[in-house]
Order: sequence, then C-alpha cells, then structure tokens
Amino acid sequence: MVTFRLYVYVKGDLGILPPWNHDGAAAIGRDPPGLLHGRLPSAGRRIGLSSFAHELGLLALTGSGFTGPILFFLAPICARKSG
Repeated sequence: MVTFRLYVYVKGDLGILPPWNHDGAAAIGRDPPGLLHGRLPSAGRRIGLSSFAHELGLLALTGSGFTGPILFFLAPICARKSG
C-alpha cells in the first residue's frame, strides 16, 4: 500500500485519486445520471465516480493495514491482563 501511494505521488496523480476538491465533487455528481442513461464515462486518467470508489477502497485497505498490526500486538497484552 505504501509503495502504491509513493508511486501515485511520484507520477503526479494525487489530484486524480482522491477527488476531494470542487471539480472532483462536480464530476462525481455528473457520472451517476449518465450511467442511468446508459452512457459510460470517458476512459483514461480522469476524476469521477470510479476514482472516488477506488480511493474509498484504498482508504479502507490503508486503515486495516494500520490497525491490523496494532491489534495483533495489543490483543495478547489485553488477554493476559483480563485472564
């Protein structure tokens, strides 16, 4: 996950994956009505619903990547104290 984040940073795509600015929110709002009418968004590096969904997945994986090792080391300590 860290390697992918560094790759995105070096490539200069940080503004594409997390579309948290006004233009990104507008693009996310334009994609669903088009999909409902059978029009797919254009291919390539673009801000939109797909990049928003991709970033949510990456955030979930990053969160579990950070909390997993913490819980792995804290669970045995807490089990010893309560038992």
